[in-house]
Amino acid sequence: MLADLAVILGVDTRRILEGEIRPNRPDNGNMARTRFYICPVCGNILFSTGNAGIFCCGRKLEPLKAEKADCTLNLSARSVDTDYFFTFEHPMEKENYMMFAACVKGDIVYLVRFYPQQSPQFSLPARLIGRLYLYSTSMGLIDRGSVKDMVK
Repeated sequence: MLADLAVILGVDTRRILEGEIRPNRPDNGNMARTRFYICPVCGNILFSTGNAGIFCCGRKLEPLKAEKADCTLNLSARSVDTDYFFTFEHPMEKENYMMFAACVKGDIVYLVRFYPQQSPQFSLPARLIGRLYLYSTSMGLIDRGSVKDMVK
């Protein structure tokens, strides 16, 4: 009966059980409020543009808290044609790797997914002068600041 009620109300069953059936406020399109989530079970990368109840694999996910830039990555960026090319130092091992890089700008979230054993490099279109975030399985979410400040 609970599943039928969830369909009628248009909410997740878990929200009914938690007693939280409040709708979110309409999204005003401010990408600066982007929040990232990682499912600890399947490794899905999810994001929202504000407060949201995000669920994956039957669990409610909490937004990742971004820490300010950490120099241990030795992130470097250079302009190559119409892109910015980034390299960083990270072991990229199965249990310890960079999972994604995301550039958040105005109305765009540009996400680059990484995998273990992959080369520690990526590129972004040069028109994306936004805020750069990196997520490491060992260090968490890292706020690297403005892309413009990193490019040589």
